Amino acid sequence: MSFVRLLYLSFAVIVLTPLVPSLNANARGDGSGAATVSSQPRPSLPRFRVLVLPTLPGGATCFAEDINDSGQIAGGSTTPGTSYPNAVAWIDGQVINITGEGVSGASATAVSSDGTVVGGSDSLGLSAFRWKNGVLTPLMNPIACCSGATALNDAGLIIGHASLNGPNTPNDGVMWDNGTVIPLGTLGGTLCHPYDINALQQIVGTSDQKNNGEYLAFIWQNGTMVPLPGLGGTFDGAHAISDQGIAVGFAAPGPFGRRAVKWVNGKVIPLSSLGGGLSSAQDINESGWIVGDAWTSPQAGTTAALWIGEQGLDLTRRSLLQPGDRLYDARGVNESGQIVGEGFFVDGSPGLPGGTFLGYMLTPLRLGDVDGDDAVNVDDLLAVINGWGACPLPLSVATCPADVNSDGVVNVDDLLRVINDWG
Repeated sequence: MSFVRLLYLSFAVIVLTPLVPSLNANARGDGSGAATVSSQPRPSLPRFRVLVLPTLPGGATCFAEDINDSGQIAGGSTTPGTSYPNAVAWIDGQVINITGEGVSGASATAVSSDGTVVGGSDSLGLSAFRWKNGVLTPLMNPIACCSGATALNDAGLIIGHASLNGPNTPNDGVMWDNGTVIPLGTLGGTLCHPYDINALQQIVGTSDQKNNGEYLAFIWQNGTMVPLPGLGGTFDGAHAISDQGIAVGFAAPGPFGRRAVKWVNGKVIPLSSLGGGLSSAQDINESGWIVGDAWTSPQAGTTAALWIGEQGLDLTRRSLLQPGDRLYDARGVNESGQIVGEGFFVDGSPGLPGGTFLGYMLTPLRLGDVDGDDAVNVDDLLAVINGWGACPLPLSVATCPADVNSDGVVNVDDLLRVINDWG
């Protein structure tokens, strides 16, 4: 450690700490001349560092669909000369081509805790598949075509859609149980799209009630499918369900639009708006973190979103991104708070030209980690001192990373949090 850095650190610890009240009052600059120190520290909102996922060699784009608690990711990636994806998995930092080249594309949609990946691929004859440890297995379909898997639980039960009533009509919801295909039925219509299954074998998705173009979210358990309540519209869907039985998805509040919601004990609860009206929830972890996408204004378009309790967060603003980067959606979240999805990255991924859509993984930063290097040290303390004062608007982790507690100003509160998280 250089003498200058050691001097800064000694100054911060010995001199600044006893001056907390006066520094807080002055740094906030509310113009009242009165101290604004609260008796309780402000809760810190999560901040994230970003890993842009690599494509298959020579590919132009990729996307991530799901992540397990080991950080293994399922999704898709293009290859040179094609615009359609191959199903891939990212394991230990490497991208693995699961299905190879097909005719019109493939995707890996989910990954379980033991690294089993499921999805659908046309290279297998438009078939749902299961992949583990390098072994690719097509899932049985009563007729030759077509099917796709959407999710699985840790017991190995896989759900998806299949053509039970004729070729080229993969609209029947099914569950694969040790090679047996179990139809899930519908809410009275002809279509069923299941999206997730939990440890209790509860399945959620969307189904039509009659052949009238209206779709309802549903929950299925022990052979019975029941509709979930909506917000008065005609197009709802449940995308995920936790092991506690909390489902998340979207509901239409009227003839148009969609609103991110959760279903708790049979009741529908709208999630907070990010300002633009439209939103949808895609996944939930056991801590209650919900991820999805939302509009921040009618003009701004969609951004990846995180809901914690009653608060909705714009993940583009909560992440250490480069200028011009944008996270467009969040599709999966694990128990460590790691989040995956798709975004636009100006610099591209390693070896690729900039300005392309790529998959990403967000990892929560430690409380005092200002620069995102997974260590809290003198560099972070100096970043707080150098960034002292009010943050530029609109508030963003990328433009004001030293605002550790996300109150819009860099002051002694942030400095003390860095010191408390040292090491």
